[in-house]
Parts: sequence; C-alpha cells; structure tokens
Amino acid sequence: MFRDVSKVVRNPYEEVEVTDVNVDADLDTRVLEGRIARVEARRHGDWTGIDEGDRVRVAAGGTLPLRVHVRPTTGSDARRDSVRVDAFVPRRGKATRGRVDLAGGASRRAGDVGSFDELVRSIEGQAPGNSVGGSFHFAGRGGAGSSRIEPAETASTVRGRFTVDVRVMRG
Repeated sequence: MFRDVSKVVRNPYEEVEVTDVNVDADLDTRVLEGRIARVEARRHGDWTGIDEGDRVRVAAGGTLPLRVHVRPTTGSDARRDSVRVDAFVPRRGKATRGRVDLAGGASRRAGDVGSFDELVRSIEGQAPGNSVGGSFHFAGRGGAGSSRIEPAETASTVRGRFTVDVRVMRG
C-alpha cells in the first residue's frame, strides 16, 4: 500500500496532498509466498515443460495455453499450486513472432503512464500479489502490438518472471 500512495504523492503530473488513509486489513501470521518454478505449454493435447526462452509455435488467431507451477519459497507456509493462463494470438495483421512475459503478481510493475488519470487507473487495475499474469508482445511485417494475459489467482503471493518466445504460424 505504501508503494501505491508513494506513486500518487510523487507523480509528475499533479500536486497531491494526502490528508487521510484508511486501511481495512486482515492479519495472518503465516508466510504464504511462492515463486514461479516451472511453466508448461499445451501441445497436441499434452502438457509439455518449457524452459525460459524456449520457442513455441502457435497458429495465428489461436491460443497458447500455459500452466504455471508455483512452489513455496524457503520458510513459506504456502503449498504447491498450479494455474492456467492463456495468451491469445491475433489473427489479423502480419505477426510472425512474439514473446510471452509471465510474472507473479508481486513482481509485476505498472506500465508507463502519461497522465495522473492513467496512473490512478494503473494502480486500481493492478493484479493482486496472489496471482500470475503477464502480456503477449508480437511483431511482424504489419507492425507490432501487445495484449494482456489475464491474471489467474493463486493461493500464495507469487514472485518471479518467465519468458517464452513465440513463432506465429500462418495458413
């Protein structure tokens, strides 16, 4: 919470004075922290492990289903967890390659913003720490773009990142 209030107070767009902060919180003495340990891609109906930076093929207009395995960090009371996230590959345009960037909610950063209103929206829309999500960036002869990978909720706060290279197949 301190980080979000600090972003608002130190923003370069408007002068802001914080006069009051109300917090509604539950205290849990357990440490529930995990890390991204392994990622699998669904290929021909089977889940196949992939390594950081591996290249996978996906049809234009298709979906790249990914299963993210979260493991407890040392000293954590968390349990092993697995969640599914999907990267949607656009059909239109001439995308030929891409990159999936996955991150635990506690490791994700807000993107660049150009105004105070965008800053507020980015804070309000950020994924919770107990999730895994990311983005799919693509490029080709028709230009470049990106799309959001909706976060999937996990049982613990998740840290860490994972990148998958994508080859977009046409035809």
